[in-house]
Amino acid sequence: TLLIDEKGTLYQSNEAIPKTHDELKLYLSEQLLSKPKLSVNVKADHRAKHGQVIDALDMLKELGIQHVHLVIEKQKQ
Repeated sequence: TLLIDEKGTLYQSNEAIPKTHDELKLYLSEQLLSKPKLSVNVKADHRAKHGQVIDALDMLKELGIQHVHLVIEKQKQ
């Protein structure tokens, strides 16, 4: 899972340490070598800017990841 916080910071899965764009790209490239049909879930904080989410999706597309899922959580009332 690729997490995007309200500041646009990227996290891989549930790691507390943020990843730079290049670090995440390298990690995903390595994963693709062993899992050509890699599936990535993208979950963004509702306060993240639209452009930050699009940048992440563009990176996944550039890497050739074809199985991308957006994780949506219903807002609590």
